[in-house]
Parts: sequence; structure tokens; C-alpha cells
Amino acid sequence: MLSNLDKAGERNGLTLKNFTLTTDTKHDFPEASPAQIKQFLQDEAFAGAGTAIYLRTESGTVYDKSRGSQDWSFFGSSMLRHEQVHVGGFSENMAYAAQIFVFGKFKNDFQDSRLYGVLDAMLKQRLEENKDK
Repeated sequence: MLSNLDKAGERNGLTLKNFTLTTDTKHDFPEASPAQIKQFLQDEAFAGAGTAIYLRTESGTVYDKSRGSQDWSFFGSSMLRHEQVHVGGFSENMAYAAQIFVFGKFKNDFQDSRLYGVLDAMLKQRLEENKDK
């Protein structure tokens, strides 16, 4: 995913040191409240201002799918930039705007243009849902 960001000119200083993998999200955060765990399980990755970017690796996640599909790897790359915006302390709206911008750079590289369209529409819907956040 980082090499995809390199090719798109969007790595923005990200290195492996910026990430922590979570292999069992329900149990990797024993101090988290049930509400936090519920949110973590809804997200593919998550971060807060000044924190590491936590990347979920369980079966069926974007990370897992990206290991077998270049298209999902492109989506995962845009997701990393989304979370990097949060590390900088910025809003969900700004994070989705950055993700959509980066994701768009991969449009011509997608093997499955239908999947690109579905993911692009989902991101734009989430941007709209978070326009005031």
C-alpha cells in the first residue's frame, strides 16, 4: 500500500513506523470501552491526533483483501492517507476529502472498474455524511 502511495506521489512521509497492526481487535485493546471496540470493529483502520495508525488485519478486512487484489490495495492506500489526516488532528470531513483525492489517482489502474465505481460512490457518500464533522 505504501508503494502505491509512492507511485501516486502521495506517501506524504508515511513509513512502517506509523502503523500498528491489530490482529484481534476485540482483544488487542483491553482498556477500550465497549463503545470504542464497537467503533474499531466498524473501521478498517483508525487513528487519533498524534497516535499510530492502527490497521485491522482480520479476515475480510481491506488489509486482508489487499493481499490478494491490487484493486483492494489501491483502496487500502487511500485509507492510509485518510488515517494520516486524523493523526494530524484533522476532521473526518477532511480525512474523506483527502482519501477521495488519493483514491481518484488510482482510477486508471483498477482492473475492475465496477469495484472502483462502488468504492468511489461509497467514499463520496461518507464525505457527504460527514460534511459538518
